[in-house]
Amino acid sequence: MSTTRARRVLAAAMVAVGLGMVAACTGVPVDESPEAISRSELPPQLLPSSTTTTVRPGEGDLVSVFLVRGSSTSDDALVNTLVAIPTVDTADLPAAVLEHLIRNEPNEQHKSEGLGSDIPSTVSLRSVDQDGGRVTIDVTGLQDVESIKQRIAVAQIVFTLTAIDGVDEVVILSEGQPRSLTTELGGSQAGEPLTREKHFPTLSARLNPNAPSTTTTVVVQAPSTSVP
Repeated sequence: MSTTRARRVLAAAMVAVGLGMVAACTGVPVDESPEAISRSELPPQLLPSSTTTTVRPGEGDLVSVFLVRGSSTSDDALVNTLVAIPTVDTADLPAAVLEHLIRNEPNEQHKSEGLGSDIPSTVSLRSVDQDGGRVTIDVTGLQDVESIKQRIAVAQIVFTLTAIDGVDEVVILSEGQPRSLTTELGGSQAGEPLTREKHFPTLSARLNPNAPSTTTTVVVQAPSTSVP
């Protein structure tokens, strides 16, 4: 063995011994093989913020809907979930996506994953209109939801619609009338256009696009009712 190679071997051995002494002194355990970490032990920033849906070609379009994980009072309660809906024209997409969120979510698989919705079954969609980057919807039943749940229900609607390309803000009418709705900033101005960043800054900041995702398969479901 050459002198240079001998020195390299000796240096590597000294480093290995040194690391072993440091681990022993600091009490850091050394595992002989990788160990799985329970999901419950992961910090919130490493938990999945979205689920990925597998859809066979021709069965529908993938869209984002925002569901609730855990308590409605949690600042990171919203979960971006990809689901499949029947293919529709671009002009009809906001109505189709929102109708799916209200009528079909959470489905049984999402319930088993701990996901839910604060939009009650009493909410009905009357109409959806888009003018440029603004979508105006008219609903019934949302005004009767208690303030804490209404905040998350309104956030679900705003985040779901603004996930559609070209949609920046949402106006929510109640039976044709502009009403004040609960946001993170308190009550909104009646008929005020709502956005993620302005009216739900904490929820918007908590959505982590770099978090790992899980994979689920969602059955394509046609909306139960049609929206004019």
